[in-house]
Amino acid sequence: MSFFDITFLSSGKSIAEELAKKINCVVDRSIYLGLDSYRHKSILSKCKCAYITSNNIIRLQKEERFDIVYINSVSFISLANLLVATKWCGIPRRIAHSHIAKIPGSALKELVRGFFRKIIVNNATDFLACSRPAAEHLFGKEATQKTVILKNGIDTRRFAFSASMREYCRKELGFDVPDYVIGHVGRFEEQKNHRFLIDIFSEVSKVCPEARLLLLGEGTLQEEIRQKVVQYGLEDKVIFAGVKERTERYYCAMDVFVLPSLYEGLGIVNMEAQASGLSCVVSDVVPREADVSGRMEFLPLGDATVWRDSLLKYKGLAHEREGDWRDVYDAGYDVEKTAQALTELFGKGNA
Repeated sequence: MSFFDITFLSSGKSIAEELAKKINCVVDRSIYLGLDSYRHKSILSKCKCAYITSNNIIRLQKEERFDIVYINSVSFISLANLLVATKWCGIPRRIAHSHIAKIPGSALKELVRGFFRKIIVNNATDFLACSRPAAEHLFGKEATQKTVILKNGIDTRRFAFSASMREYCRKELGFDVPDYVIGHVGRFEEQKNHRFLIDIFSEVSKVCPEARLLLLGEGTLQEEIRQKVVQYGLEDKVIFAGVKERTERYYCAMDVFVLPSLYEGLGIVNMEAQASGLSCVVSDVVPREADVSGRMEFLPLGDATVWRDSLLKYKGLAHEREGDWRDVYDAGYDVEKTAQALTELFGKGNA
């Protein structure tokens, strides 16, 4: 068995505390830099955040002498800066992990990304990604060939469908037996495309009065989306459930899952939904490898009526969902398999 002494370093405390809860059992110590205010800010602020984080890594390296640095970042600037710093201070293994596919951007943005992409490729020793599109976005086509695809693992058994949990949760949420529940799990940010989701549900509601939309998550656009729901007169049919620790309960309450994202590296919620036996209607930017159950439908963004027709196809098509978690497990998206793969990667060359 491999043993690792792990230090968890995060620029922002709010996200770090949430992640630390999940990995507390294996982290030896956590260091928070208190840079939450730099999130979602200007490029200058992001550069300052990356600079402060890099300086802390250099300081820690003098004290601790790390063998491996494992960096999860969707920011080209942050990742490039951290890789340069960790290479400069002598950390031998520098692992970059991409979780996000191509984000729409201007020609200038693409030029800037290309510049930082070269820095990333020249300073990382190992490349990980949750999918091929995610690898190509952050590392480019050439580095994609040597990228290891590390599947986003979930506790598949935890997300297994339960009829009793479905009944309990639907009652808790105030749903009636005939209600057709369309579910979505995601942060209220641009990427998740809630504006279009409300457009879709408005069309669904016109022809299916018993339809309900269940939204899990929070974010900066939540109030705007609430106002849009009111404008459409759908406030009695859209449920803002907030952030839930046991999301598996709420997947059980759903009849179909929808994810009209503008971009996705994979969409781990797709795995959770499929483990619960749900059919998933998703945007065609979601990598095709996310479909491990054969119950995922990919649609182009733009026409809400196309999405309406697709979602209504699944009304009344209930099936035995209890054993569907095995589709996700067999496809390799179980947390135990992911942990084993990561352990082997960390142990490579360090035995």
